[in-house]
Amino acid sequence: MAQVYSVNVVGYVNVTVPAGKLMILSNPLNNGDNKIATLMPLADAADGATIFRFNATKQEYQPSVSFIGGFGWFGDGLDTPLAPGEGFFLLAPDTSDVALTFVGEVPTGTLNVPLAGDGRLTLVGSAVPQEGRVGTMSFPAFDSDTIFTWDMATQNYITSSYIDGFGWFEDDKDITGPNIPVANGFWVLKGAGAPAATWTRTFTVQ
Repeated sequence: MAQVYSVNVVGYVNVTVPAGKLMILSNPLNNGDNKIATLMPLADAADGATIFRFNATKQEYQPSVSFIGGFGWFGDGLDTPLAPGEGFFLLAPDTSDVALTFVGEVPTGTLNVPLAGDGRLTLVGSAVPQEGRVGTMSFPAFDSDTIFTWDMATQNYITSSYIDGFGWFEDDKDITGPNIPVANGFWVLKGAGAPAATWTRTFTVQ
Protein backbone atom coordinates (compact mmCIF):
# COMPACT_ATOMS: atom_id res chain seq x y z
CA MET A 1 0.00 0.00 0.00
CA ALA A 2 1.36 3.40 -0.93
CA GLN A 3 2.15 5.81 1.86
CA VAL A 4 0.74 9.32 1.59
CA TYR A 5 2.38 12.28 3.27
CA SER A 6 1.02 15.80 3.67
CA VAL A 7 2.77 19.01 4.62
CA ASN A 8 -0.59 20.51 5.58
CA VAL A 9 -2.02 20.60 9.08
CA VAL A 10 -5.80 20.89 9.10
CA GLY A 11 -7.72 22.02 12.14
CA TYR A 12 -10.58 24.04 13.53
CA VAL A 13 -11.08 26.82 16.08
CA ASN A 14 -14.37 27.53 17.89
CA VAL A 15 -15.22 31.07 19.00
CA THR A 16 -18.46 32.42 20.47
CA VAL A 17 -19.41 36.09 20.47
CA PRO A 18 -22.15 36.67 23.09
CA ALA A 19 -25.41 38.32 22.02
CA GLY A 20 -25.16 42.09 21.71
CA LYS A 21 -21.40 42.07 22.26
CA LEU A 22 -18.42 43.22 20.18
CA MET A 23 -15.30 41.08 19.88
CA ILE A 24 -12.03 41.61 18.02
CA LEU A 25 -11.26 38.48 16.02
CA SER A 26 -8.66 37.30 13.54
CA ASN A 27 -8.92 34.48 11.02
CA PRO A 28 -6.61 31.73 12.38
CA LEU A 29 -6.66 29.34 9.38
CA ASN A 30 -6.53 29.27 5.58
CA ASN A 31 -9.79 28.10 4.04
CA GLY A 32 -10.06 28.22 0.26
CA ASP A 33 -10.39 31.83 -0.92
CA ASN A 34 -10.48 33.17 2.67
CA LYS A 35 -13.52 35.28 1.87
CA ILE A 36 -15.97 36.07 4.66
CA ALA A 37 -18.73 33.82 3.30
CA THR A 38 -16.28 30.91 3.12
CA LEU A 39 -14.75 31.46 6.54
CA MET A 40 -17.89 32.23 8.49
CA PRO A 41 -21.06 30.46 7.34
CA LEU A 42 -23.60 31.23 10.06
CA ALA A 43 -26.89 29.84 11.28
CA ASP A 44 -30.01 31.88 10.49
CA ALA A 45 -30.25 32.85 14.18
CA ALA A 46 -27.18 35.03 13.68
CA ASP A 47 -29.30 37.45 11.61
CA GLY A 48 -27.89 40.94 12.02
CA ALA A 49 -24.31 39.93 12.85
CA THR A 50 -21.99 42.63 11.49
CA ILE A 51 -18.30 42.72 10.61
CA PHE A 52 -16.14 45.85 10.69
CA ARG A 53 -12.73 45.87 9.00
CA PHE A 54 -10.07 48.58 9.12
CA ASN A 55 -7.94 49.99 6.30
CA ALA A 56 -4.53 50.77 7.79
CA THR A 57 -3.40 52.68 4.69
CA LYS A 58 -6.35 55.08 4.78
CA GLN A 59 -6.70 54.91 8.58
CA GLU A 60 -10.44 54.38 8.35
CA TYR A 61 -13.04 51.66 8.70
CA GLN A 62 -14.22 49.91 5.58
CA PRO A 63 -17.96 49.62 4.86
CA SER A 64 -19.52 47.08 7.21
CA VAL A 65 -20.68 43.62 6.13
CA SER A 66 -23.82 42.09 7.66
CA PHE A 67 -25.36 38.64 7.86
CA ILE A 68 -29.01 38.18 6.87
CA GLY A 69 -30.61 34.94 8.03
CA GLY A 70 -31.75 32.78 5.13
CA PHE A 71 -29.59 34.66 2.63
CA GLY A 72 -26.00 35.06 3.87
CA TRP A 73 -23.47 37.88 4.06
CA PHE A 74 -24.16 41.17 2.30
CA GLY A 75 -22.10 44.34 1.83
CA ASP A 76 -19.03 45.74 0.13
CA GLY A 77 -15.76 43.91 0.52
CA LEU A 78 -17.10 40.36 0.38
CA ASP A 79 -14.65 39.57 -2.43
CA THR A 80 -11.65 40.78 -0.43
CA PRO A 81 -9.91 37.88 1.36
CA LEU A 82 -9.68 37.99 5.14
CA ALA A 83 -6.23 36.46 5.47
CA PRO A 84 -4.68 35.18 8.71
CA GLY A 85 -3.13 38.13 10.52
CA GLU A 86 -5.87 40.66 9.77
CA GLY A 87 -8.02 41.66 12.71
CA PHE A 88 -11.69 42.64 12.56
CA PHE A 89 -14.63 43.42 14.81
CA LEU A 90 -17.69 41.19 14.93
CA LEU A 91 -20.88 42.51 16.52
CA ALA A 92 -23.37 39.82 17.53
CA PRO A 93 -27.11 40.56 17.24
CA ASP A 94 -28.96 41.44 20.45
CA THR A 95 -31.04 38.26 20.31
CA SER A 96 -28.46 35.54 19.68
CA ASP A 97 -24.87 34.48 20.34
CA VAL A 98 -22.75 34.02 17.24
CA ALA A 99 -20.98 30.64 17.22
CA LEU A 100 -18.09 30.55 14.77
CA THR A 101 -16.07 27.53 13.70
CA PHE A 102 -13.01 28.42 11.67
CA VAL A 103 -11.93 25.39 9.63
CA GLY A 104 -8.89 25.13 7.39
CA GLU A 105 -5.16 24.66 7.04
CA VAL A 106 -2.69 26.01 9.57
CA PRO A 107 -0.56 28.68 7.84
CA THR A 108 3.02 27.52 7.39
CA GLY A 109 6.33 29.01 6.31
CA THR A 110 7.28 32.63 6.79
CA LEU A 111 4.17 34.62 7.64
CA ASN A 112 4.17 38.42 7.47
CA VAL A 113 1.69 40.88 8.97
CA PRO A 114 2.35 44.54 8.00
CA LEU A 115 2.14 47.22 10.70
CA ALA A 116 1.62 50.89 9.85
CA GLY A 117 4.22 53.22 11.38
CA ASP A 118 4.53 56.73 12.80
CA GLY A 119 1.51 57.04 15.07
CA ARG A 120 -0.88 55.01 12.90
CA LEU A 121 -3.17 52.12 13.78
CA THR A 122 -3.33 48.56 12.45
CA LEU A 123 -5.93 45.96 13.43
CA VAL A 124 -4.15 42.60 13.51
CA GLY A 125 -3.94 39.08 14.91
CA SER A 126 -1.31 36.37 15.01
CA ALA A 127 -0.80 34.70 11.63
CA VAL A 128 -0.04 31.47 13.53
CA PRO A 129 -2.96 29.99 15.52
CA GLN A 130 -1.17 29.96 18.87
CA GLU A 131 -2.11 31.61 22.14
CA GLY A 132 0.64 33.62 23.73
CA ARG A 133 1.94 36.95 24.94
CA VAL A 134 3.11 39.34 22.24
CA GLY A 135 6.60 39.49 23.69
CA THR A 136 7.01 35.75 23.12
CA MET A 137 5.65 35.82 19.55
CA SER A 138 8.40 37.77 17.74
CA PHE A 139 6.38 41.00 17.76
CA PRO A 140 8.57 43.89 16.49
CA ALA A 141 8.05 46.26 19.43
CA PHE A 142 9.37 49.83 19.20
CA ASP A 143 9.65 52.34 22.04
CA SER A 144 6.23 53.90 22.82
CA ASP A 145 4.28 51.31 20.83
CA THR A 146 0.82 50.72 22.28
CA ILE A 147 -1.43 47.67 22.00
CA PHE A 148 -5.16 47.78 22.69
CA THR A 149 -6.78 44.45 23.49
CA TRP A 150 -10.53 44.07 23.97
CA ASP A 151 -12.14 43.13 27.27
CA MET A 152 -15.31 41.16 26.52
CA ALA A 153 -16.78 41.64 29.98
CA THR A 154 -16.51 45.43 30.09
CA GLN A 155 -16.62 46.01 26.31
CA ASN A 156 -13.64 48.32 26.66
CA TYR A 157 -9.97 48.38 25.75
CA ILE A 158 -7.04 47.28 27.89
CA THR A 159 -3.98 49.37 27.08
CA SER A 160 -0.43 48.00 27.01
CA SER A 161 2.56 50.23 26.29
CA TYR A 162 6.12 49.24 25.40
CA ILE A 163 9.18 50.94 26.89
CA ASP A 164 12.45 50.08 25.20
CA GLY A 165 14.80 48.29 27.57
CA PHE A 166 12.04 47.42 30.05
CA GLY A 167 9.19 45.70 28.22
CA TRP A 168 5.41 45.94 28.17
CA PHE A 169 3.40 47.61 30.91
CA GLU A 170 -0.30 46.93 31.43
CA ASP A 171 -2.84 46.06 34.11
CA ASP A 172 -1.42 42.60 34.82
CA LYS A 173 2.15 43.96 34.98
CA ASP A 174 3.58 41.22 32.75
CA ILE A 175 6.52 42.69 30.84
CA THR A 176 6.11 40.15 28.03
CA GLY A 177 2.91 41.95 27.05
CA PRO A 178 -0.77 41.10 26.76
CA ASN A 179 -1.91 37.54 26.19
CA ILE A 180 -3.61 36.98 22.83
CA PRO A 181 -5.91 33.93 22.60
CA VAL A 182 -6.20 32.01 19.33
CA ALA A 183 -8.44 33.77 16.78
CA ASN A 184 -8.41 37.04 18.74
CA GLY A 185 -7.29 40.35 17.29
CA PHE A 186 -5.97 43.60 18.71
CA TRP A 187 -4.98 47.13 17.74
CA VAL A 188 -1.36 48.19 17.30
CA LEU A 189 -0.48 51.89 17.53
CA LYS A 190 3.12 52.43 16.51
CA GLY A 191 4.91 55.20 18.36
CA ALA A 192 5.44 58.61 16.78
CA GLY A 193 8.48 58.38 14.54
CA ALA A 194 8.44 54.59 14.58
CA PRO A 195 8.95 53.11 11.11
CA ALA A 196 6.41 50.84 9.48
CA ALA A 197 7.22 47.27 10.48
CA THR A 198 6.45 43.67 9.62
CA TRP A 199 5.40 41.13 12.24
CA THR A 200 7.07 37.98 10.96
CA ARG A 201 6.35 34.55 12.36
CA THR A 202 7.52 31.17 11.10
CA PHE A 203 5.73 27.87 11.47
CA THR A 204 7.00 24.60 10.05
CA VAL A 205 5.37 21.19 10.16
CA GLN A 206 7.66 18.76 11.98
